[in-house]
Amino acid sequence: MIVENGSRFGRLTVLKIDESRKGKNSYYLCLCSCGTVKSILRSNLGSTQSCGCFRKEKAQQLNQEGPLDMLGFRSGKLLVIQRGNNTLKGQARWVCRCDCGKEVLVDGSSLRNDNSTSCGCKRSQTIKSKPSPAIDLTNKRFGRLVVLSRGKNNGKKLQWNCLCDCGKVTLKQGYPLSKGNIKSCGCLELENRLQNCSRRKIKHGLHLHPLYRKLQSIIARCHSITSRDYPRYNAKGRKVCEEWRASPKKFVEWCLENGWENGKKLSIDRINNKGDYSPENCQILTSVENTIKRYTDNGQGLVVAGVAINIREQCRIAKISPETVKNLLTTGYSKDCLIRYGELEHFQKIAVGKSITSNQPISIDAAFQIEKIYKSRSRPPGYTNYMSMMGRCYNSNNKHYSDYGARGITVCERWRNNFKQFLADMGPPPHRDAAVHRIDPNGNYEPSNCKWASRSENTRAMHNKS
Repeated sequence: MIVENGSRFGRLTVLKIDESRKGKNSYYLCLCSCGTVKSILRSNLGSTQSCGCFRKEKAQQLNQEGPLDMLGFRSGKLLVIQRGNNTLKGQARWVCRCDCGKEVLVDGSSLRNDNSTSCGCKRSQTIKSKPSPAIDLTNKRFGRLVVLSRGKNNGKKLQWNCLCDCGKVTLKQGYPLSKGNIKSCGCLELENRLQNCSRRKIKHGLHLHPLYRKLQSIIARCHSITSRDYPRYNAKGRKVCEEWRASPKKFVEWCLENGWENGKKLSIDRINNKGDYSPENCQILTSVENTIKRYTDNGQGLVVAGVAINIREQCRIAKISPETVKNLLTTGYSKDCLIRYGELEHFQKIAVGKSITSNQPISIDAAFQIEKIYKSRSRPPGYTNYMSMMGRCYNSNNKHYSDYGARGITVCERWRNNFKQFLADMGPPPHRDAAVHRIDPNGNYEPSNCKWASRSENTRAMHNKS
């Protein structure tokens, strides 16, 4: 349909395109004969004849003329007693009283055409009085089944107790029985399956065996180009030996002889990953053992003292991260220490990590000793001085490390990782501004070379001796 300026559709005259409404659909500004300008969708031009004034005028005309007088009119059980409110489209509606005593509002056209004959009670009574379609199936035969008696319904579905020729009593629904869809308790279907199997000349009868499915998955990734694992196997020259491909029974027998047990998480692994699947190159491993072997063969596993470690399993047992497991095991901690490390408090783990960073690893027992000193959140007097002393001597990231640790200044064995002994030898700081002062600036931190001094005194002594 071509729409141009000046085109007329009923009472509407097209003025121009409505540029204020942008989008996929086009709108036109149209002038109605009543003087109203309205935006109309292009596809509605033709079906829309006015701005809405025509419908209003028609409704007013109907109201002035008045609808047909239907007072006293009867349609079925409904009797018109008075005029009701019109619909939005101006159609007349009437208030009707049903024989059951209920009053309803009904369109006049529905009453005249006998489309409405009651308030709804007639239909509900018809449904309630409708007789049950149940048919007595007692003593009737359907295939191998003979109906004995009526059974318990399954919701609204009728069920019957049936005796099969095989001697089994079963409960079946009446509708499938009468249609012939059910002919036995299930024995007939089983017999048909067995007959079909004999016709197909079954070769090995292992199609439901879990090991047969395992073999099929191995053959698929080695010989089926549609398998997603094909590039990792056949593309690299990996195949399945002809013996296993020709005789699945020999594969199953080999698995059972080599320790396969149903229900366990076992896998068939190749001893030489560059070889084929054959009895000489395969072994049965647990999923954990197979994972360790795979990571070890790829150079990604962790081997400590010649023993392969399953990092994931250790993480699960000790409840710590994989990086922490690697750091502890490579530093010299045992597997038992991993479990005990997981029981440490957060600040104790930090102490262990700092000792590893400073190449002075402490034992897990020593970490538990730290717990006995710092059970509360408040730090005891002298603890900050002690940690500062340890940091500038052993932490290469400390800003004062170049003046202490880099010059060879260390903390004596008596105080190292033992704050309790440090506090016993030095005593608590005399005041908040106290610092650990070395009498000999070139000497180490030890009881005979240290004393408490104020920070200003310590700084002054260092400048005088320098």
